[in-house]
Amino acid sequence: TAIWQTLGMSWERVWLSASDQGVDGLVVARPRCEGLVWDVEHLLTAGGDAGPGEELLDVVGQHAASRGGRRIFLEVPDDVNGAELAQKGGYEKYTTTTVYRLSAPFKIPALESLQGRPRLRVDELPLFNLYGAAVPQLVRSAEALTYDEWSALHRGRKKWSPTLIGDRHQFVWEVGATLAGWLEVVYGQKSQYLDLLIDPKYESMVDRMLAFALKQVSEKAAVYLAVRPYQTVLAA
Repeated sequence: TAIWQTLGMSWERVWLSASDQGVDGLVVARPRCEGLVWDVEHLLTAGGDAGPGEELLDVVGQHAASRGGRRIFLEVPDDVNGAELAQKGGYEKYTTTTVYRLSAPFKIPALESLQGRPRLRVDELPLFNLYGAAVPQLVRSAEALTYDEWSALHRGRKKWSPTLIGDRHQFVWEVGATLAGWLEVVYGQKSQYLDLLIDPKYESMVDRMLAFALKQVSEKAAVYLAVRPYQTVLAA
């Protein structure tokens, strides 16, 4: 499945590990933002063996570094095998994620929504300030401490730019001269994904922000939302 998913993505890279018994490992990596940041999209090993996985992660690291990559992100299951594989590959744990699912069909909340607007170029610096206010220092030190590093977190081949097409739409909530929150909606064929970042000073608005977010998706497909430990109000 991982290979089939990458056939139409020319900017992804696939490596295989083989032994006398056949293929025993596969890794798929994708660059963000012209290669400053990379993601390990798939990491599969026969029987969960960490050996091939460690070697494949090393290959990804060398490939990314040779192309100017600064960071590589890897998500693994929250279990012993996942932790062992990440540690052997030289990765450090800096946060966890809980994924929530809203099964379809569902009803849009009757609560009045807080109207957001599409993200614009002029929002770049306010969004960076929002990131600094909403994300703890420990996480920012692992992800992005500077504006350039933050810009490179955008999941695209190039830096973010306004567009009316594509499967990712971004919105912001404006309060005076600052931004209270940010939303990205990702549309897939069988599911949808929401990503939110909210300034702690405005967390009382989270219900109305979520109501707006759910009005941007289809009621006929499942919706996923990933929440980190410091987003306690959003999780609730």
